[in-house]
Amino acid sequence: MKESWKPGTMIYPLPAVLVGCGDAPDNWNLLTVAWTGTVCTAPPMCYVSVRPERHSHALIARTGEFTINLTTAAMARAVDWCGVRSGRDYDKFRETGLTPLRGAVVAAPALEESPVVVECRVRRRSSTCWSMTATLIPPRGVSIWNERGWWPIRTANISGWAS
Repeated sequence: MKESWKPGTMIYPLPAVLVGCGDAPDNWNLLTVAWTGTVCTAPPMCYVSVRPERHSHALIARTGEFTINLTTAAMARAVDWCGVRSGRDYDKFRETGLTPLRGAVVAAPALEESPVVVECRVRRRSSTCWSMTATLIPPRGVSIWNERGWWPIRTANISGWAS
C-alpha cells in the first residue's frame, strides 16, 4: 500500500550546476543551483530557480542572461563552496580557482572546467524562476557528439545531488 505524504520536492537526483551571471568580469558571479531542468526541446528551453534575496537574482534580472555550467566530481568542492558563500562577499572565481570564460553567445561567464555549458537568455520569468532559450556550448575544440550522433553522457562525468 502506498503512503500519502505532504507535497514536497521528491525528484532526485538533481543536477548540481554552477550558474554564471553578470555581464562583465568585474561583476561576474557563480551560484550553485540544483533547481534546474528542461522545459521544452523545440524550441530548446530550460529553467533555473533562484530566490530573490540571492545576489545572483538581481544580476540575472538586470541582464536577462546567464550560463548553466554542468559540473563534475572534480568540481565538487567548488560547487559546495559556491553554494554556501555569497558573491556579495567573495570573488568566487578567485576563491575556488575556477576559470571564467566569456560566453560564446551571452556576456555571462562560462567555466573552462565545465564539460558542458548551456548559454541562456531569459524568455519568461516568475519571481523566482526563469525559463529561457538555450544554446548548448561544448568545451572549446571538443565535439560532444559521438559517431552515432549521440551525446555520450557517461564519459562527461556529470555530477548530481540528492538529500
